Amino acid sequence: MTHFDIEIFRRVFQALLKGAEQQKPEVLERVERWMCQERTGLLLVGSVGTGKSTIAAAMCRCWSDLTTVARYAQCDLIADRIKQDESYKYEVALHKGLLVLDDLGTEATVYGQESLPFILYRRYERSLPTIITTNLAREGILQRYGERIADRLRTYDQITLNYPSLRR
Repeated sequence: MTHFDIEIFRRVFQALLKGAEQQKPEVLERVERWMCQERTGLLLVGSVGTGKSTIAAAMCRCWSDLTTVARYAQCDLIADRIKQDESYKYEVALHKGLLVLDDLGTEATVYGQESLPFILYRRYERSLPTIITTNLAREGILQRYGERIADRLRTYDQITLNYPSLRR
């Protein structure tokens, strides 16, 4: 049984991603397939303005598990929060519900570059549902976070959004 309300997702997706008509059906189908398969990891990759964050936010909004809540967090803000309170990385890493990590690779501080691999590794080893959005290709993830994290993220389903910015 899925933890997502697919009908809500479809309505939100269609309303928010105007301008991606050519890729919408394929992207919508792949995202829905991921939601129905009970997979634990999804990587949404693409250049700026392609709707990665919007899709992830829509998925977060339609999470329907009654025992846990979905959590949406921007990676740069996680790093800032961890700088103030080191225990926050445990709170994020061990969150039982869906976790969306938006804009992996934007964290500029050492706290983010050290803490995000910790968070990703803990969620991976516990098979906790995680969606990551990023502008980084697999090679960029390898360079920034190392082989250990890059190898684990290879097990995530990846959807690449290959179209121009929808903000134009």
